[in-house]
This record gives sequence, structure tokens and C-alpha cells, in this order.
Amino acid sequence: AMMGPLSVVSKLETEITLSWSPLDGSAQTGNSEILSYKLYWDHGSGLSVDDKVYEGLETQFYISGLVSGQTYQFQVAASNIYGQGPLSEVLS
Repeated sequence: AMMGPLSVVSKLETEITLSWSPLDGSAQTGNSEILSYKLYWDHGSGLSVDDKVYEGLETQFYISGLVSGQTYQFQVAASNIYGQGPLSEVLS
């Protein structure tokens, strides 16, 4: 099941809090509970969103130390016993 969109909970000049909707262990996920969410980002490099910044069961994550005026991109995916599902759309 594809993750729903990432959303911004709060944003200051050099920090951001992101959240995403949890997936339950329904037919959507092969009736298997989610074991972890993985949040990926591009460090503001503008290159691919392929570095994991968070892995766990929380559905919200706070990042500080961002560079003012820089654009950052994020994606999230859920994993269960079947592996990692598709990534969400990119949030910039």
C-alpha cells in the first residue's frame, strides 16, 4: 500500500516536523502489521531522496539544523514482513 502524503506539522527557519498517516494491518498491507516507517530525505542536496533519516513506529519526526533558504525533499515508506512498500510522493 502506498503511503499517504507527508505533511508539515510545524516549520521554522532551520527545523521542520513532518507527519504521515499510519497504515494498519489490513488487506492494504497484506493483512500484516507495519513493523516500521522509514523517512528518507536528500539533505537539501537536490539529488535523489535516498538517505534514511528515521526508522521506527512513530508517525512524526523532527529535524533540526537545516540550512535557511535551502529546499529539502522527503519521502516515507512503510515496511512489514513482506518488505518495504512504495514510497510516498515527494514532499519539498
